[in-house]
Order: sequence, then C-alpha cells, then structure tokens
Amino acid sequence: DYATPYRGARIADRIADDLLNACHRVVRGSASVGEAAASLGITDGETAAFRRGLDAIAATYERLSERLDGRSDALLATHVPPFGTSFDRHHAVGTRETDREHLHTGSIALALAVRDHDVFAAFSGHSHAFGYDAGDEGDGRPHLLNLGFRGVGLVTVDPVRGEFAFARR
Repeated sequence: DYATPYRGARIADRIADDLLNACHRVVRGSASVGEAAASLGITDGETAAFRRGLDAIAATYERLSERLDGRSDALLATHVPPFGTSFDRHHAVGTRETDREHLHTGSIALALAVRDHDVFAAFSGHSHAFGYDAGDEGDGRPHLLNLGFRGVGLVTVDPVRGEFAFARR
C-alpha cells in the first residue's frame, strides 16, 4: 500500500514540526517546559524525562548560538543533520525496526540554531539518505545538504550573491 508510507511520513513530519516549535518556545523563553509538554500531550509522568531532554537541547543550542552570534552567512558542517529535514529519517526500512522508518533523527538544537541565526548553509553527513532542503528565504537559505551514504560532492557557495550549487560524485 503506497499510501501507508507516505501517510507515515506526513504524520512524522507533523509531529516533528510540533516538537520543534514547542522546543523553540522553551529555549527562547516564551514557554515553560510544562507548557511545552502540555502542548504536545505529554503526561505529568513523562514531564521529568521531557525536561531532561529539553535541558540537553537547550545546552547544545546555547553552545551553537555562542558560535553563531554576530556572524552572517555562516556555513555549518556537522555530523548529524538538523532535525525535521527530508533526510534525517531513521534508515530501518525492511528490518525488524520498520516502525521507526519515518522518524526524524536529526539534532533539534541544530535545527533551532539554524532557524535563529544567519546560516547560509549547513552540511551534514550522518544520515544515510541523500538530501537537499532549501529554506524559505528568496535565495533558498538556509541551504541544508546531506550527501548520504558514501556521498562525495562538489559544492559551490557564494552567500553574497546568494549562490548555492552542488554536484554529487
């Protein structure tokens, strides 16, 4: 059934968006952990674990923000991709873990830092899937690129002119 995988991906994307937005509100100080947990339907019994996770996300977000503050047209190279991209999906298709195949596995802190700072492009390599996502800005920023399993590519970048091009080899 071709509709089932697509439906699973859509559901995972909606949940990822909700989670990113809730975490963003907490790290930016416009919501408490309790408010974010409630908005996601997290029960009182699960809030302590959610708080620990958010504390780790906030700490990583702060470290990234310290490096990005005051920079323009930043280029990031990271192992793990930002959370919520087209290429940060679990790669368990066809294994005993197929229930995880649509789950996003990227970094929430990285996704939030890219959202909040002047990042022209972010390159990653952990995900086995090749992928390129263009942002909402007029020149496509932020450009997010993962070359995939054994991926090698040539990337041409000129933030001043808004140019971003790549070729896989």
